[in-house]
Amino acid sequence: MSSLTKFGVIGLTALVIHWLVAVLATEQGIIAGWANLLGFVVAFQFSSHAHYGWTFQRADVGVKASETRRYLVVAAGGFLVNEILYESLPQFVAIDYRLLLLLVLLGVGAGSFLFCRFWAFR
Repeated sequence: MSSLTKFGVIGLTALVIHWLVAVLATEQGIIAGWANLLGFVVAFQFSSHAHYGWTFQRADVGVKASETRRYLVVAAGGFLVNEILYESLPQFVAIDYRLLLLLVLLGVGAGSFLFCRFWAFR
């Protein structure tokens, strides 16, 4: 299976985790931005372990500290873009927050693969 396919499987699973946690937290009364952060943290835990062990596995098997830092930079940068879009777009488009979050997560996730493949896990 190609790394793109593996990244997609893990990325979509992390997207669902992020989305579910954020939506459930929002519906429990947590402010949307904080709920989005909570969803990110939970999804990041899953995706970092899954990408290390499956998507970008190498013959040397060990995860290097430099890769961990780079992956965190990619994920944090992606979350920053996610949060900016998620918080600002409702001023310009009338769309349900659940659909908006899903679209933002899909868009940001699409760019993450390139950064992970060619920088974080090179």
